[in-house]
Amino acid sequence: MQLRAIITSSVVVFSLSAASLFADEASRKAKVQELFRVAEIQETMQQQMAQSMDRIKNMTLQQLQSSGTQMTPEQSQKMEQMQTHLMTLIQDTFSWDKIQADMVKIYADTYSDEELDGLIAFYKSPAGQAYVKKTPVLMTKTMDVLQQRMVALQPQMQELMKQATPTKAAPAEQQ
Repeated sequence: MQLRAIITSSVVVFSLSAASLFADEASRKAKVQELFRVAEIQETMQQQMAQSMDRIKNMTLQQLQSSGTQMTPEQSQKMEQMQTHLMTLIQDTFSWDKIQADMVKIYADTYSDEELDGLIAFYKSPAGQAYVKKTPVLMTKTMDVLQQRMVALQPQMQELMKQATPTKAAPAEQQ
C-alpha cells in the first residue's frame, strides 16, 4: 500500500513539474515573440536580406569587370537569369515564415526569462527604439566600408590565387 502511495505521489510531482516546464517554455517563447516584435527583428532581417542580395549582385558584376571577362549578350542574359533564380531560392529558403520557429527556439534556449525581460524593456525604451531605427543605416554604412576594402583587396587576392594555382610544368628539355 505504501509503495502505491509513493508511486502515485511521484507521478503527481512529475506531472506538475512537467506542466511547469511546458508553461515556462511557452512563456519564454511568448517573450521571444514579444522581443522580435519590439526589436523589429523580422523587418530588420528582410532589409538585410535585400541589401545582401544587391551586394552579391554588384560584387559579381565587379568581379567580372575586374577580371576583364567579356560576355556576349546571351551570356549576360543567362547570368542575370541565374542570379534571379539564385536570389529567389535564397529568399525562399531564408524567408521569415521558414526560419521564425528556429529563431524563437534559439533565442528561448539562449536567454533566461530575466534576460528576455531586460531586452524587451530596452527595446521598448527610447534608446532601444533609436537603436532599432538606426541599425539598418549603421549596417549599410558598415557594409559599404567593408565592400570598399574588399574591392581594394581583390588584386592581392587574385595574385595569391595565381600563386596557389598549380601551373603546367614546362616539358623537360631533351638532351
